[in-house]
Amino acid sequence: MKWHKNFLIFSLAAVAVAQLVFAPVSEGASRPRNRGLLMEVESHVSGDKAWTTLDGPHVMIPKGTNPHPLLPVGGYSVTISGVVRVPIRSDYRFSLTSGSAATFVLEGKSLIETSEDNPSVETPLAQLDKGYMDFSISFSGDSSLNDGFVRLLWGDEETPLAPFTYRIIGFNADAETKAALDEQELALKGRHLYFENRCFRCHGQETGDAGSAAPEWALDAPSFEGIGSRRFAGWFARWVSDPTSIRPNARMPHVFHGETAGEDSIAVAAYLSSLRDPYGMPKTPGGEKEQGRELFQKLHCASCHLPPSDPAPYFDPEKPMISLKHVAAKFPTGSLKQFLLKPSAHYQSTRMPDFRLTEEEAAHIATWLRSEALEKSFGEVDATPDLVSRGKLLVESGGCLSCHTGPGENRMMAADLKTLASSGWDEHCVAPERPQSGIAVHYSLTDDQRSALEAFVTKAASSSMAHTPYESVNRQIENLQCGNCH
Repeated sequence: MKWHKNFLIFSLAAVAVAQLVFAPVSEGASRPRNRGLLMEVESHVSGDKAWTTLDGPHVMIPKGTNPHPLLPVGGYSVTISGVVRVPIRSDYRFSLTSGSAATFVLEGKSLIETSEDNPSVETPLAQLDKGYMDFSISFSGDSSLNDGFVRLLWGDEETPLAPFTYRIIGFNADAETKAALDEQELALKGRHLYFENRCFRCHGQETGDAGSAAPEWALDAPSFEGIGSRRFAGWFARWVSDPTSIRPNARMPHVFHGETAGEDSIAVAAYLSSLRDPYGMPKTPGGEKEQGRELFQKLHCASCHLPPSDPAPYFDPEKPMISLKHVAAKFPTGSLKQFLLKPSAHYQSTRMPDFRLTEEEAAHIATWLRSEALEKSFGEVDATPDLVSRGKLLVESGGCLSCHTGPGENRMMAADLKTLASSGWDEHCVAPERPQSGIAVHYSLTDDQRSALEAFVTKAASSSMAHTPYESVNRQIENLQCGNCH
């Protein structure tokens, strides 16, 4: 008889909704001042509240994850609120699907209530006037026990059900909520930088379950194993001496400073170039330049890269691009082809996608890139045994092995996040100015980036291991520059 009960409930709801004619904008919501939707999360464990924004009326909080990066795993209540712009007066229907009891409210009227017995409910058609309308979705869950999710769809008589598009939604918030949201978003931007720049490799948090930590904790850096067969020593020296001279948005920090910086960089280059692949140098490719140029265009490489013959600046703040004008000075003959065949072979976390190229296709692209590259060499390095030994010591003491895997012992010592939060967060590696001498990791950060890191370290360091998939996805989309193509 259970279906009789559900049928009766749905029928009564259908009658109620069918009688609704929603008010025009003059009596309803105001134009939203913020993009996206506002999500408020309250923890049943700590009692704290946190806010974030969503791109649409849907979210999933899988079992074992944090409902918000600043809140613990466990019970929670969620409210997603915002304003939707109805494009034309017409009849619309809504569908709400959830993993637990959830409620959808439009213009103060409850339209849908789902339950564990009835997790997906669709309304009949109801007339909506053109204009802005307030809505909210609320549900509760416990991420220590099960998955939590909610998804709202809508459509009219002629179109299938689909989510609200980003351009027709927004939200308004009171000053106190907006201030709290901005403060937390700033801290999460700092958290993004903490991951992006591999800060956790030196300043890790000694608490939490690494198995359920944010996926960035598995990020690596290019392996030093056999790297001397894959890169020119002259490029090593230039890159180590000043990474931002090759790529202004480089994640690689400055390590050596002052009068000896040049000599130290050459010594490191000598050591790295001595780390050869036991199988020798890659074979010389035989490719056709014109076919390589066509493949470069066909694969939309210019979405992320400046062509090798382009002398333009390396970096556009609005759309970071990686110049290819130095590829001939970076990759020995044959190693560029091997990199194109499998970009992640020696660097699992590379942002370069694997295009599943054939041997011939990789050879064509490598030949064209090398022939067009404006910079053919960064010079030679005389790798004497003494210089190699000195370089090895510098790699071990300079913190290189905190991020890179390779032979040797990491002798770098650094404070953990808990210590940094109490004092010294803005010294050394994130100081406004580079050190005048010696060996010290230093990142070239903007004032806004330093403010974000300060907010994270001093107010949200406990979230360093938190894994919140909906937030993690946004970080990955930004980090991988998906928007350059999509």
